[in-house]
Amino acid sequence: MFKGFRWYDWVLGAFTSGGWIIFKLLINGRILHYILIFVKRVLHYISILMKNKDNKYSVKRILCAISAILIAMIGIGIYGLSDGWQQEELELALRENDLPRAESVLEYKPHIKTENGLTALQVVEKIGANLLEFALRENRLSTAERVLESSPNIKTENGLTALQVVEKIKVNLEEKKRQKEMAKKIKKLKSSAHFQSQWYVKKRLKCPSTAKFSWFYPEVVGYLGDGRFRVAGHVDSENSFGAKIRQNYLCVVKCIEEPSRKNKTGEWVLESLEFK
Repeated sequence: MFKGFRWYDWVLGAFTSGGWIIFKLLINGRILHYILIFVKRVLHYISILMKNKDNKYSVKRILCAISAILIAMIGIGIYGLSDGWQQEELELALRENDLPRAESVLEYKPHIKTENGLTALQVVEKIGANLLEFALRENRLSTAERVLESSPNIKTENGLTALQVVEKIKVNLEEKKRQKEMAKKIKKLKSSAHFQSQWYVKKRLKCPSTAKFSWFYPEVVGYLGDGRFRVAGHVDSENSFGAKIRQNYLCVVKCIEEPSRKNKTGEWVLESLEFK
């Protein structure tokens, strides 16, 4: 299938492929991807030529293909060092908040500017500030530490340095952890508070043995802070005449010692009890 080809056909095809690569680079900058595609295609053609024993121009065509690869890679390398390529890199870094990419441009081509006139240093500072704002908003400690490691002098719009953002996120995470543990502890104490309120209510009834209390729901027990709980409910019990009556009550109890293995109910004191 290659008998009709001449050496200049291969050179033309190679330069066409190289031009196609550079065109794609101008669009989205995926340099490595298209280099690999081009090399893979040429190596595929070379392997076919090596197997073709009847082809008189196999060696020439292989040399032409290898030369085309070298020429294309040199051209791409020159383009990669050019200002146009670095500007594309800077625009892409700004669009995707890619701090390492922007820092790479700043290191090799600090004079490069974006289409909006931002210098490489300004882009690095803007990306770093965006990442710090995001890290502070979402409590992403790893993101803030990455900015601190690469660009410690970057500040947010409010003037916070990367180090201050890291410290603030650590405080936020500790506070969030403390609140989570507190919510878990309060949830356990609510059932104990409900049980203790029933004990205090029974002491006020005429016939405590006939008392039947409403079901426990976490929503009817409110936490007032400082270990104090407000419990609302109702109780059905017999009065002095043997008639069953329903009474609503509102009880406030305080936990002075949390439940433990030795004392499963803990220590509680009654602050107020009202019947309605």
